[in-house]
Amino acid sequence: MPNILLYIPPPFKDSGGLGNFKLFFDICKKLGYSIYFCPLLKNITSLNFNTPFNDRDIESISHSELINYYINCPAAIEYIHPNDIVTPTILIARNNVVIYPEDVIGNPAQQAYVVRWLFYFPIPTAIQYYNFNNDYIWFYSDYIYNFYKYVCIACGMSDNLTNNLKEINVCRVFKFEPDVYANIVRKPSLSQTNMENNNKCFTLRKLFPPVSFDSFNKGVNVNYGKEILQIYKNKINDLEKKIQDNDSPVYRSNYIDELNMLTKNKPDLKSNLVIREFLKYKFKSIGYEHIEHQPSSIVFMNYFKTKDYFLTFDPFTFMSIIASLSGCVSVIKKIWGLNFKDWVNGDPFNKYGVAYGNEGVKHALETHHLLLPHITEMYNQNENNVLNFITSIETRFNITIN
Repeated sequence: MPNILLYIPPPFKDSGGLGNFKLFFDICKKLGYSIYFCPLLKNITSLNFNTPFNDRDIESISHSELINYYINCPAAIEYIHPNDIVTPTILIARNNVVIYPEDVIGNPAQQAYVVRWLFYFPIPTAIQYYNFNNDYIWFYSDYIYNFYKYVCIACGMSDNLTNNLKEINVCRVFKFEPDVYANIVRKPSLSQTNMENNNKCFTLRKLFPPVSFDSFNKGVNVNYGKEILQIYKNKINDLEKKIQDNDSPVYRSNYIDELNMLTKNKPDLKSNLVIREFLKYKFKSIGYEHIEHQPSSIVFMNYFKTKDYFLTFDPFTFMSIIASLSGCVSVIKKIWGLNFKDWVNGDPFNKYGVAYGNEGVKHALETHHLLLPHITEMYNQNENNVLNFITSIETRFNITIN
Protein backbone atom coordinates (compact mmCIF):
# COMPACT_ATOMS: atom_id res chain seq x y z
CA MET A 1 0.00 0.00 0.00
CA PRO A 2 1.24 3.54 -0.69
CA ASN A 3 2.51 5.90 1.98
CA ILE A 4 2.16 9.67 2.14
CA LEU A 5 5.29 11.71 1.41
CA LEU A 6 5.18 15.32 2.61
CA TYR A 7 7.57 17.13 0.29
CA ILE A 8 8.76 20.18 2.26
CA PRO A 9 11.98 21.86 3.41
CA PRO A 10 12.83 21.74 7.12
CA PRO A 11 9.87 23.26 9.03
CA PHE A 12 11.55 26.44 10.24
CA LYS A 13 10.08 27.77 13.47
CA ASP A 14 9.60 31.26 12.07
CA SER A 15 7.52 29.99 9.13
CA GLY A 16 3.80 29.78 9.79
CA GLY A 17 3.14 27.81 6.61
CA LEU A 18 5.79 25.17 7.33
CA GLY A 19 4.58 24.98 10.92
CA ASN A 20 1.12 24.15 9.62
CA PHE A 21 2.58 21.45 7.39
CA LYS A 22 4.21 19.97 10.51
CA LEU A 23 0.86 20.07 12.31
CA PHE A 24 -0.73 18.26 9.35
CA PHE A 25 1.99 15.61 9.64
CA ASP A 26 1.30 15.13 13.36
CA ILE A 27 -2.46 14.80 12.79
CA CYS A 28 -1.89 12.21 10.05
CA LYS A 29 0.27 10.21 12.46
CA LYS A 30 -2.40 10.47 15.13
CA LEU A 31 -5.00 9.17 12.67
CA GLY A 32 -2.80 6.17 11.94
CA TYR A 33 -1.58 6.99 8.42
CA SER A 34 1.95 6.20 7.28
CA ILE A 35 3.41 9.57 6.43
CA TYR A 36 7.03 10.62 5.99
CA PHE A 37 8.92 13.85 5.49
CA CYS A 38 10.43 13.92 2.02
CA PRO A 39 13.25 16.46 1.49
CA LEU A 40 13.23 18.79 -1.49
CA LEU A 41 14.87 16.98 -4.39
CA LYS A 42 14.90 20.05 -6.64
CA ASN A 43 15.52 23.72 -5.84
CA ILE A 44 12.48 25.97 -5.56
CA THR A 45 13.99 29.22 -6.79
CA SER A 46 10.83 31.30 -6.33
CA LEU A 47 10.97 30.59 -2.58
CA ASN A 48 14.78 30.68 -2.29
CA PHE A 49 14.72 27.04 -1.18
CA ASN A 50 17.87 25.19 -2.22
CA THR A 51 18.63 21.53 -1.69
CA PRO A 52 21.81 19.42 -1.86
CA PHE A 53 19.84 16.83 -3.87
CA ASN A 54 19.17 19.10 -6.82
CA ASP A 55 19.72 17.21 -10.13
CA ARG A 56 20.76 14.00 -8.35
CA ASP A 57 19.24 10.62 -9.17
CA ILE A 58 16.95 9.34 -6.43
CA GLU A 59 18.80 6.03 -6.42
CA SER A 60 22.05 7.79 -5.46
CA ILE A 61 20.70 9.33 -2.24
CA SER A 62 21.52 7.55 1.03
CA HIS A 63 19.35 7.30 4.13
CA SER A 64 21.90 9.24 6.18
CA GLU A 65 21.71 12.12 3.70
CA LEU A 66 17.92 12.17 3.88
CA ILE A 67 18.04 12.27 7.67
CA ASN A 68 20.82 14.87 7.73
CA TYR A 69 18.74 17.21 5.56
CA TYR A 70 16.31 17.69 8.45
CA ILE A 71 18.11 16.72 11.64
CA ASN A 72 21.26 18.81 11.11
CA CYS A 73 19.59 21.86 9.64
CA PRO A 74 21.52 24.97 10.79
CA ALA A 75 18.32 26.95 11.41
CA ALA A 76 15.84 26.39 14.24
CA ILE A 77 13.17 23.92 13.11
CA GLU A 78 10.28 21.96 14.59
CA TYR A 79 11.41 18.64 16.04
CA ILE A 80 11.44 15.72 13.58
CA HIS A 81 12.16 12.13 14.62
CA PRO A 82 14.55 10.29 12.28
CA ASN A 83 11.98 7.49 11.89
CA ASP A 84 9.60 10.01 10.33
CA ILE A 85 11.96 10.74 7.43
CA VAL A 86 11.50 8.83 4.20
CA THR A 87 13.86 5.94 3.51
CA PRO A 88 15.48 5.26 0.13
CA THR A 89 13.45 2.03 -0.12
CA ILE A 90 10.14 3.91 0.20
CA LEU A 91 11.30 6.67 -2.13
CA ILE A 92 12.59 4.35 -4.84
CA ALA A 93 9.37 2.30 -4.82
CA ARG A 94 7.72 5.27 -6.59
CA ASN A 95 4.22 4.08 -5.64
CA ASN A 96 3.43 6.65 -2.95
CA VAL A 97 1.23 9.71 -2.62
CA VAL A 98 3.41 12.82 -2.66
CA ILE A 99 2.03 16.13 -1.41
CA TYR A 100 3.71 19.12 -3.02
CA PRO A 101 3.48 22.81 -2.04
CA GLU A 102 2.47 25.32 -4.69
CA ASP A 103 5.73 26.24 -6.43
CA VAL A 104 7.13 22.76 -7.06
CA ILE A 105 7.92 22.20 -10.73
CA GLY A 106 6.69 18.88 -12.08
CA ASN A 107 7.03 15.67 -10.04
CA PRO A 108 10.62 15.66 -8.69
CA ALA A 109 9.92 12.87 -6.16
CA GLN A 110 8.81 10.69 -9.09
CA GLN A 111 5.84 9.20 -7.22
CA ALA A 112 2.72 7.63 -8.70
CA TYR A 113 0.11 9.87 -7.08
CA VAL A 114 0.58 13.65 -7.12
CA VAL A 115 -1.31 15.98 -4.78
CA ARG A 116 -0.65 19.73 -4.94
CA TRP A 117 -1.68 21.49 -1.74
CA LEU A 118 -1.49 25.21 -2.42
CA PHE A 119 -0.62 27.12 0.75
CA TYR A 120 -0.14 30.34 -1.19
CA PHE A 121 -0.42 31.74 -4.69
CA PRO A 122 1.58 29.58 -7.12
CA ILE A 123 3.77 31.36 -9.65
CA PRO A 124 2.90 30.98 -13.35
CA THR A 125 6.10 29.02 -14.03
CA ALA A 126 4.95 26.27 -11.66
CA ILE A 127 1.40 26.23 -12.99
CA GLN A 128 2.73 25.46 -16.47
CA TYR A 129 3.80 22.07 -15.09
CA TYR A 130 0.54 21.24 -13.29
CA ASN A 131 -1.30 18.33 -14.85
CA PHE A 132 -4.88 19.46 -14.42
CA ASN A 133 -6.18 16.06 -15.56
CA ASN A 134 -4.14 13.86 -13.22
CA ASP A 135 -2.79 15.99 -10.36
CA TYR A 136 -5.16 16.31 -7.41
CA ILE A 137 -5.15 20.03 -6.61
CA TRP A 138 -6.21 21.31 -3.21
CA PHE A 139 -6.15 24.75 -1.65
CA TYR A 140 -5.08 25.49 1.89
CA SER A 141 -7.70 28.20 2.09
CA ASP A 142 -10.57 29.71 0.15
CA TYR A 143 -8.60 32.93 -0.27
CA ILE A 144 -6.03 31.33 -2.57
CA TYR A 145 -8.72 30.36 -5.06
CA ASN A 146 -10.90 33.45 -4.63
CA PHE A 147 -8.09 36.03 -4.77
CA TYR A 148 -5.62 34.52 -7.23
CA LYS A 149 -7.25 36.47 -10.03
CA TYR A 150 -6.33 39.69 -8.20
CA VAL A 151 -2.66 38.66 -8.22
CA CYS A 152 -3.04 38.21 -11.98
CA ILE A 153 -4.75 41.59 -12.36
CA ALA A 154 -2.00 43.32 -10.32
CA CYS A 155 0.72 41.71 -12.43
CA GLY A 156 -1.09 42.01 -15.75
CA MET A 157 -1.04 38.28 -16.51
CA SER A 158 -3.55 35.55 -17.36
CA ASP A 159 -5.14 33.41 -14.66
CA ASN A 160 -4.11 29.93 -15.76
CA LEU A 161 -4.91 28.38 -12.39
CA THR A 162 -8.56 28.90 -11.52
CA ASN A 163 -9.58 28.91 -15.19
CA ASN A 164 -8.30 25.34 -15.57
CA LEU A 165 -9.87 23.85 -12.46
CA LYS A 166 -12.94 21.64 -12.66
CA GLU A 167 -13.48 21.39 -8.89
CA ILE A 168 -12.51 23.36 -5.80
CA ASN A 169 -11.10 21.45 -2.83
CA VAL A 170 -10.02 23.10 0.42
CA CYS A 171 -8.18 21.65 3.43
CA ARG A 172 -7.21 24.10 6.14
CA VAL A 173 -5.00 23.09 9.07
CA PHE A 174 -3.53 25.75 11.32
CA LYS A 175 -1.83 26.14 14.68
CA PHE A 176 -3.70 28.05 17.34
CA GLU A 177 -3.96 28.31 21.13
CA PRO A 178 -7.49 29.50 21.95
CA ASP A 179 -7.03 29.29 25.74
CA VAL A 180 -4.08 31.67 25.60
CA TYR A 181 -6.03 34.30 23.70
CA ALA A 182 -9.13 33.83 25.84
CA ASN A 183 -7.20 35.13 28.85
CA ILE A 184 -6.10 38.39 27.22
CA VAL A 185 -7.67 41.44 28.87
CA ARG A 186 -8.94 43.69 26.12
CA LYS A 187 -7.80 47.34 26.26
CA PRO A 188 -10.70 49.48 27.50
CA SER A 189 -9.55 52.34 25.27
CA LEU A 190 -9.67 50.27 22.09
CA SER A 191 -11.28 52.44 19.45
CA GLN A 192 -10.77 54.06 16.10
CA THR A 193 -9.01 56.98 17.82
CA ASN A 194 -6.07 54.67 18.58
CA MET A 195 -5.03 55.09 14.98
CA GLU A 196 -3.82 58.58 15.89
CA ASN A 197 -1.55 57.67 18.80
CA ASN A 198 2.09 56.63 18.72
CA ASN A 199 1.69 52.94 19.61
CA LYS A 200 1.52 51.88 15.97
CA CYS A 201 3.28 49.07 14.14
CA PHE A 202 3.30 47.48 10.70
CA THR A 203 4.49 44.45 8.79
CA LEU A 204 5.31 43.87 5.15
CA ARG A 205 5.60 40.07 5.12
CA LYS A 206 4.89 38.84 1.58
CA LEU A 207 3.22 42.06 0.37
CA PHE A 208 0.73 41.75 -2.46
CA PRO A 209 1.68 40.45 -4.91
CA PRO A 210 4.70 38.81 -3.23
CA VAL A 211 8.31 38.90 -4.38
CA SER A 212 7.94 35.60 -6.25
CA PHE A 213 5.82 37.46 -8.81
CA ASP A 214 8.35 40.19 -9.54
CA SER A 215 9.45 38.66 -12.85
CA PHE A 216 5.82 38.49 -14.02
CA ASN A 217 4.78 41.92 -12.82
CA LYS A 218 4.10 44.22 -15.78
CA GLY A 219 3.17 47.24 -13.68
CA VAL A 220 3.63 48.86 -10.29
CA ASN A 221 2.45 46.36 -7.71
CA VAL A 222 1.32 48.99 -5.21
CA ASN A 223 0.26 52.60 -5.76
CA TYR A 224 3.45 54.26 -4.56
CA GLY A 225 5.25 54.85 -7.83
CA LYS A 226 5.10 58.65 -7.75
CA GLU A 227 6.28 58.81 -4.13
CA ILE A 228 9.19 56.45 -4.81
CA LEU A 229 10.30 58.47 -7.81
CA GLN A 230 10.02 61.73 -5.83
CA ILE A 231 12.26 60.34 -3.08
CA TYR A 232 14.72 59.29 -5.80
CA LYS A 233 14.67 62.80 -7.31
CA ASN A 234 15.09 64.37 -3.86
CA LYS A 235 18.21 62.27 -3.23
CA ILE A 236 19.66 63.34 -6.56
CA ASN A 237 18.92 67.01 -5.88
CA ASP A 238 20.43 66.71 -2.39
CA LEU A 239 23.66 65.18 -3.75
CA GLU A 240 23.92 67.77 -6.51
CA LYS A 241 23.59 70.54 -3.94
CA LYS A 242 26.27 68.93 -1.72
CA ILE A 243 28.61 68.70 -4.69
CA GLN A 244 28.01 72.33 -5.55
CA ASP A 245 28.37 73.64 -1.97
CA ASN A 246 31.30 71.54 -0.76
CA ASP A 247 34.89 72.70 -1.26
CA SER A 248 36.57 69.51 -0.04
CA PRO A 249 37.87 67.43 -3.01
CA VAL A 250 37.47 64.23 -0.98
CA TYR A 251 33.85 64.87 -0.03
CA ARG A 252 33.02 66.12 -3.52
CA SER A 253 34.50 62.96 -5.02
CA ASN A 254 32.46 60.76 -2.65
CA TYR A 255 29.27 62.65 -3.44
CA ILE A 256 29.95 62.40 -7.19
CA ASP A 257 30.48 58.64 -6.91
CA GLU A 258 27.28 58.30 -4.92
CA LEU A 259 25.39 60.39 -7.47
CA ASN A 260 26.72 58.33 -10.37
CA MET A 261 25.69 55.13 -8.62
CA LEU A 262 22.24 56.52 -7.92
CA THR A 263 21.59 57.74 -11.46
CA LYS A 264 22.69 54.40 -12.91
CA ASN A 265 20.22 52.54 -10.69
CA LYS A 266 16.84 54.14 -11.18
CA PRO A 267 14.31 52.44 -8.87
CA ASP A 268 12.50 49.52 -10.48
CA LEU A 269 8.86 50.14 -9.61
CA LYS A 270 8.03 46.48 -10.27
CA SER A 271 10.57 45.30 -7.71
CA ASN A 272 9.35 43.93 -4.40
CA LEU A 273 12.64 45.02 -2.82
CA VAL A 274 12.18 48.65 -3.93
CA ILE A 275 8.61 48.68 -2.62
CA ARG A 276 9.73 47.17 0.67
CA GLU A 277 12.47 49.72 1.23
CA PHE A 278 10.10 52.55 0.42
CA LEU A 279 7.37 51.31 2.77
CA LYS A 280 9.85 50.78 5.60
CA TYR A 281 11.23 54.28 5.13
CA LYS A 282 7.80 55.88 4.89
CA PHE A 283 6.09 54.27 7.87
CA LYS A 284 9.05 54.28 10.23
CA SER A 285 9.44 58.00 9.52
CA ILE A 286 5.86 58.62 10.76
CA GLY A 287 6.22 56.71 14.02
CA TYR A 288 5.38 53.13 13.14
CA GLU A 289 7.47 50.25 14.49
CA HIS A 290 8.39 47.54 12.00
CA ILE A 291 7.85 43.88 12.93
CA GLU A 292 8.38 40.83 10.76
CA HIS A 293 9.30 37.19 11.46
CA GLN A 294 9.15 35.87 15.02
CA PRO A 295 9.68 32.30 16.32
CA SER A 296 6.18 31.82 17.76
CA SER A 297 2.69 33.26 17.99
CA ILE A 298 3.29 33.90 21.71
CA VAL A 299 6.10 36.32 20.86
CA PHE A 300 3.77 38.12 18.45
CA MET A 301 0.99 38.20 21.03
CA ASN A 302 3.21 39.70 23.75
CA TYR A 303 4.41 42.32 21.29
CA PHE A 304 0.93 43.29 20.09
CA LYS A 305 -0.32 43.60 23.68
CA THR A 306 1.90 46.68 23.92
CA LYS A 307 0.50 48.27 20.74
CA ASP A 308 -2.77 49.90 19.76
CA TYR A 309 -2.72 49.86 15.98
CA PHE A 310 -1.35 47.30 13.52
CA LEU A 311 -1.15 47.65 9.74
CA THR A 312 -0.24 44.80 7.42
CA PHE A 313 0.68 45.03 3.75
CA ASP A 314 0.31 41.26 3.45
CA PRO A 315 -3.46 40.69 3.27
CA PHE A 316 -3.19 37.00 4.15
CA THR A 317 -0.90 36.82 7.15
CA PHE A 318 -2.25 35.32 10.38
CA MET A 319 -0.51 38.19 12.17
CA SER A 320 -3.62 40.31 11.57
CA ILE A 321 -5.70 37.81 13.58
CA ILE A 322 -3.12 37.60 16.37
CA ALA A 323 -2.91 41.39 16.54
CA SER A 324 -6.66 41.79 16.85
CA LEU A 325 -6.96 39.09 19.52
CA SER A 326 -4.07 40.72 21.39
CA GLY A 327 -5.75 44.12 21.62
CA CYS A 328 -4.78 46.04 18.48
CA VAL A 329 -6.90 47.78 15.93
CA SER A 330 -5.81 45.45 13.14
CA VAL A 331 -5.97 46.82 9.60
CA ILE A 332 -5.21 45.15 6.28
CA LYS A 333 -4.00 47.26 3.36
CA LYS A 334 -6.67 47.01 0.69
CA ILE A 335 -6.10 45.19 -2.59
CA TRP A 336 -6.71 47.34 -5.63
CA GLY A 337 -10.06 46.46 -7.23
CA LEU A 338 -11.28 44.25 -4.38
CA ASN A 339 -14.23 45.68 -2.44
CA PHE A 340 -15.18 45.00 1.17
CA LYS A 341 -18.04 42.61 0.36
CA ASP A 342 -15.89 40.36 -1.81
CA TRP A 343 -13.08 40.52 0.74
CA VAL A 344 -15.16 39.57 3.77
CA ASN A 345 -16.86 36.74 1.86
CA GLY A 346 -13.65 35.52 0.24
CA ASP A 347 -12.45 33.47 3.18
CA PRO A 348 -13.78 32.56 6.67
CA PHE A 349 -10.70 34.16 8.26
CA ASN A 350 -11.85 37.57 7.01
CA LYS A 351 -15.27 37.76 8.61
CA TYR A 352 -14.72 39.32 12.02
CA GLY A 353 -12.46 41.55 14.06
CA VAL A 354 -10.05 42.73 11.34
CA ALA A 355 -10.44 45.89 9.24
CA TYR A 356 -10.14 45.84 5.47
CA GLY A 357 -8.68 49.31 4.97
CA ASN A 358 -9.08 52.13 7.48
CA GLU A 359 -12.74 52.49 6.49
CA GLY A 360 -13.31 48.97 7.81
CA VAL A 361 -12.23 49.77 11.38
CA LYS A 362 -15.83 50.29 12.53
CA HIS A 363 -16.78 46.80 11.29
CA ALA A 364 -13.71 45.29 12.98
CA LEU A 365 -14.52 46.86 16.34
CA GLU A 366 -18.20 45.92 16.16
CA THR A 367 -17.46 42.27 15.35
CA HIS A 368 -14.37 41.76 17.47
CA HIS A 369 -16.28 39.77 20.11
CA LEU A 370 -17.06 37.17 17.43
CA LEU A 371 -13.45 36.64 16.33
CA LEU A 372 -12.11 34.29 19.02
CA PRO A 373 -15.06 31.84 19.02
CA HIS A 374 -15.09 31.90 15.21
CA ILE A 375 -11.35 31.15 14.84
CA THR A 376 -11.55 28.56 17.63
CA GLU A 377 -14.33 26.72 15.82
CA MET A 378 -12.28 26.73 12.62
CA TYR A 379 -9.28 25.41 14.56
CA ASN A 380 -11.39 22.63 16.07
CA GLN A 381 -12.09 21.36 12.55
CA ASN A 382 -8.40 20.58 11.89
CA GLU A 383 -8.64 16.83 12.43
CA ASN A 384 -11.85 16.46 10.43
CA ASN A 385 -10.34 18.47 7.61
CA VAL A 386 -7.30 16.17 7.47
CA LEU A 387 -9.47 13.05 7.56
CA ASN A 388 -11.58 14.37 4.69
CA PHE A 389 -8.43 15.29 2.75
CA ILE A 390 -6.90 11.81 3.05
CA THR A 391 -10.19 10.03 2.36
CA SER A 392 -10.67 12.14 -0.76
CA ILE A 393 -7.16 11.26 -1.96
CA GLU A 394 -7.88 7.55 -1.54
CA THR A 395 -11.14 7.89 -3.44
CA ARG A 396 -9.62 9.98 -6.22
CA PHE A 397 -6.77 7.53 -6.92
CA ASN A 398 -8.69 4.39 -5.91
CA ILE A 399 -6.05 3.42 -3.37
CA THR A 400 -5.78 2.61 0.34
CA ILE A 401 -3.04 4.53 2.10
CA ASN A 402 -0.85 2.49 4.38
